[in-house]
Amino acid sequence: MESIIEYQNFGWNPATIGFIATIFLTLLQGWSLLKQKQTIQERLSGEPLYPGLFIYSASYSGMLIVYGILEIRAAVIFHGLLMFPYLLVVFYLYYFSELSKSDRLASILFPLLVPIMAISTQPFRDWFFLFGAILVVLPIIGQVRKLWAAGESGSINPRFIIALMISNFFWAMYGIFTDNLPMSILNPISFLILLLFLAFYYAFNRRARKEVGNELKQIQ
Repeated sequence: MESIIEYQNFGWNPATIGFIATIFLTLLQGWSLLKQKQTIQERLSGEPLYPGLFIYSASYSGMLIVYGILEIRAAVIFHGLLMFPYLLVVFYLYYFSELSKSDRLASILFPLLVPIMAISTQPFRDWFFLFGAILVVLPIIGQVRKLWAAGESGSINPRFIIALMISNFFWAMYGIFTDNLPMSILNPISFLILLLFLAFYYAFNRRARKEVGNELKQIQ
């Protein structure tokens, strides 16, 4: 217990504030992922969700668990538990969606993050942790592209997007106040991409409701 980083630094400081926020943000994201799974289940479709985003996020979360255990960081381990709701969404995407070759390749390559982290030593471990955080931007961009190409909101649940944006906003502020340059740069970039994603979602969702409304008026 005494070797846990958060225990050693417990008090009114960025480490403790970050730990408490991690618990809240993890629970929020976990809830949003369960809502996303529910939407897929209700619509019997995963379109236009990008499976690579959820496969990568599940793999990255698994890597966090390993990193947290090796570095004795409770907050990182707890946040890594998001692997399980991510895997639940991945399962339903596999069940209800047609996976492309790139999606199947992602399901083979991305989980390699976990064993690579497990066998790594310092200082490579910290660099690999940072690399994983940077790489997550790519599947987010992939999701935005797929949504734009589909032109419809489909089975996307906005709660998932909003929860990620809240997390990005907090960690961007945390990075600024603690002089953590990677967090100060990566989280605002991710936030802006997700903001674009959310704008597309509501635009397509509004258009779909308008079309349904017009059809009902014609029937009446």
